[in-house]
Amino acid sequence: MAGLYDPSLTTFVGRDEDVEAVAALLEGHRFVTITGPGGLGKTTLAGEVLRRGDLAATVIDLGSINDDSEVAALVARTLRVAEQSNRPAEEQLVRHIDGHELLLYLDNCEHVRDGVRTLVAALLRACPRLVVLATSTVRLDVPGEYLYELAPLTVPDDAGDIAALMGTASVRLLVDRTRQLVPHFEVTESNKEAVRRLSQRLDGIPLAIELAAPRLRVLSVADLVDRLDDRFAVLTGGGPHVPERHRTLRALVDWSYERCTDEERMLWARLAVFPGSFRLQAAEAVAGFGELAPGRVLDVLTGLVERSVVLVQRNGDRIRFRQLSTMRDYGAGLLRDRGEADEARGHLLDFVLTRTREDAGNWCGPHQAEFLEVWRMEHATMLAAFDWAIARPDRVAAAAELLVLLRHHWIAGGHLSDGRRWLDRILGIDGLSPNRRGHVLAVAAWVCLIQGDRGIAAGYLREAQDLAGAAGDAVLQAYVDSYSGLLALFEGRLKDAVDRYRVCIPVFLEAGEQAAAQTAMFQLAMAQTYLGRTEEALETCREEMAIGLPRGELWDRAYAEWVTSICHWHAGRLDLGEQAARQALVIQESFEDGICIALVLLVVCWIRQRQGRHAEAVRAARAAEVVWELLGTGVEAFGPDFARECERWVPSTAEDGADGAGADGAEAEQLPATKAGAVQCGLEILGADRAAEPAARTVPELTQRENEVFAHLMQGHSNRAIADTLVVSPRTVEGHVQRILTKLDLSSRAEVPAWYARHHGGATPRAT
Repeated sequence: MAGLYDPSLTTFVGRDEDVEAVAALLEGHRFVTITGPGGLGKTTLAGEVLRRGDLAATVIDLGSINDDSEVAALVARTLRVAEQSNRPAEEQLVRHIDGHELLLYLDNCEHVRDGVRTLVAALLRACPRLVVLATSTVRLDVPGEYLYELAPLTVPDDAGDIAALMGTASVRLLVDRTRQLVPHFEVTESNKEAVRRLSQRLDGIPLAIELAAPRLRVLSVADLVDRLDDRFAVLTGGGPHVPERHRTLRALVDWSYERCTDEERMLWARLAVFPGSFRLQAAEAVAGFGELAPGRVLDVLTGLVERSVVLVQRNGDRIRFRQLSTMRDYGAGLLRDRGEADEARGHLLDFVLTRTREDAGNWCGPHQAEFLEVWRMEHATMLAAFDWAIARPDRVAAAAELLVLLRHHWIAGGHLSDGRRWLDRILGIDGLSPNRRGHVLAVAAWVCLIQGDRGIAAGYLREAQDLAGAAGDAVLQAYVDSYSGLLALFEGRLKDAVDRYRVCIPVFLEAGEQAAAQTAMFQLAMAQTYLGRTEEALETCREEMAIGLPRGELWDRAYAEWVTSICHWHAGRLDLGEQAARQALVIQESFEDGICIALVLLVVCWIRQRQGRHAEAVRAARAAEVVWELLGTGVEAFGPDFARECERWVPSTAEDGADGAGADGAEAEQLPATKAGAVQCGLEILGADRAAEPAARTVPELTQRENEVFAHLMQGHSNRAIADTLVVSPRTVEGHVQRILTKLDLSSRAEVPAWYARHHGGATPRAT
């Protein structure tokens, strides 16, 4: 339930009977929708039902999308549905779910009701073992839907003592949330009537209570009641009829809005363009225009955090911000009323494009893993920028450039399906220049090739070839040659692949396209080794690593290590093959590139199978299967030569039983559920022989401790990171670094990788 409801961060108050009722409905029905006004805690209730029932569910937060057509794609992406073709997402979901028991939890359905209705109806018809739990302000009108109408929390009567007040759920929630901010807050004889009136005026709506509690840091309960009088007149004077939920919630949000400064109102509106979380720098660039200068955004944003309009997310030293869906939707209305929607979304596109240009330009450096992590977190924001831009002829070119710049996000970041979908969409729009269209076609071809759609990729490459020739664009032609080489490699035309790579690599290097050159080089090495030119392939891998070493490049390096492991396996040097595979997996601890992880695990499987260690081979094969399922592709996409070796050396995982025990009687091992878990599984398998392996390469001029620090410098680690790993102070590390630089006659730590490449070459010393 991460991101929707976390019981470790808050308390659950006043909904025990609701939990039991919803749980009972789920036991007897396949589709249950919790309905009711916004702000009643439907998400919290659903999360508590799943937690108490120990129910494993796939959680889909629909608050990040705004279009019915995006529902099926979001569900498929969250379920990591196999995406080897361009079939509709709904069809892929049916194929993925059918035959499996699955509890699907769809949260925030009302704004994409039609999309949810269509998808859920189709899935329930086709997948008899599927159960769906949903939250929505309205019923979804699907056959077989059972509604649970969530009521407001109980409010106190007009009379009663303190014990009676504390017996009502709304008062207990108010006291609990206030104590988080004012630890000594109590209901006393002197304030109990004010507490009673406040709870009544808030209508038992949890979100209203959550937003009111922070005001008690600076107001007494009586003062807060007085300030609510005008705002909530409609709630107290309407007689026995329950007012509509939207008016109740809007009254509360209006109250918060009218207490904001003009700058806070302005920022609140402009932040609505972020469908997900965002960084301070993004808020400054996107919302800091006109009357709100970028330099003022920090102070104004702080004010919105204080008013509980914006929430803070902390991950170590990193801070991001987000808005509740209700607050974001309210802000979107404000933005429309201000007439600034297009301007703000234009700034969003410009910021994302500028930032991505910088990141992509620095891709071949020590921050690749960080770039991928940020792109993953801001995926919804980038899609929102695309969606706005492609509807505007004057911004389509910018959207196309962004799609091309994010090529590593689609491939390494695990977003093949979204990349494919948006690339196809923009290729269907007229108005792109021939050069721009050519580059989009090239990236689209790469994505198709990784998904196994070689026929479609070939068509894209033919068109891109024509455009490159007409435009005289040597770099575009090089990309066409590179991806055509990959197509040849995947089709088993190894000599054609080598010829293509020999043509494009020099062009890439001359044009400063280092990332493309390195990618083409490890793919060239793959073709060479399957042509039987193993030593030539190893030399190509060494050349690829030497190009990346000076800048700390690691993504292509991991793939070069994978090919190196295959080469050593072909040559019978299994110990060296293990070392290269281990290095690739160590890199993937930071990157979590599922394609590389799965490919390396298969080579680990080959090695263990040849060594007669069947149980470990089966374990590696099963871990690879898990990753392939998460990615939506498979070993068949990567060419007949690699596939044939897998067919020969990868044992059948089914024949060894579901418990993970191999034929030699090894104990059962639990399968990993994530890419990170698969990496650890591979490292554990390889770690069995770590004590017997040769010592990592060292630099003779340095002491043992200095060599440990040197290895971390090669990986681009900061002094703080090195200190944390070696359990020493940053000052101690700084001293080691200075002595290393002095002994090696270097002026800065940035020169370390290049020095090592000149003097030693080969594999990077392993940081331990």
